[in-house]
Amino acid sequence: MDRVLVAPGASPQDTDVLNAARNIMIGLGYLGQAALGTSTFVSGLPCTPGTGLSVSIGPGFIWSQETIDANPYGSLAADINDPLMKMGINWQGSTTLNTPAPTTPGTSIAYLVEASFEEIDANPLTPYFNAANTSQAFSGPVLNGLPLNTVRQQVVGLQIKASSPASSPVTPTPDVGWTGLYVVTVPYEATGV
Repeated sequence: MDRVLVAPGASPQDTDVLNAARNIMIGLGYLGQAALGTSTFVSGLPCTPGTGLSVSIGPGFIWSQETIDANPYGSLAADINDPLMKMGINWQGSTTLNTPAPTTPGTSIAYLVEASFEEIDANPLTPYFNAANTSQAFSGPVLNGLPLNTVRQQVVGLQIKASSPASSPVTPTPDVGWTGLYVVTVPYEATGV
């Protein structure tokens, strides 16, 4: 695994910090690939009945074959040519997904709970200011004073996909890039899962 070197007395550059983080991600990705292979792997994310007609998906993670960086990472260029196993983690709280009952008597709806790896640039801040007037943004993308994202999150995307109402509903197939986790069948006039 590569490590960034900074000489004594040198001023570290933003690329030193970014390359260190990218190198750690690459090392963990190859470790994950050695342990799990290159197929999508999901752990945790328990599905429990929520309040009323909903389910709650708890903490967990997903490993997925992606590329090193689909978008530029700070001042580092995107790397869409090199595959890498990446891990998305949902570790705080749970996610609620609604499962409304069908409105036609004698029918049910099969809901497919599915997950995907998602990489999201978030937490925008305007980190540079005019020293003479700290309420004035001094920089930002293209020196326009707009906020910059300060974290690239790797999380589990969750969504629910409904079948057509039927007496024997057919479970939907997972969307491209998504992995099916659970099927929740809700009959007509149900008030809870």
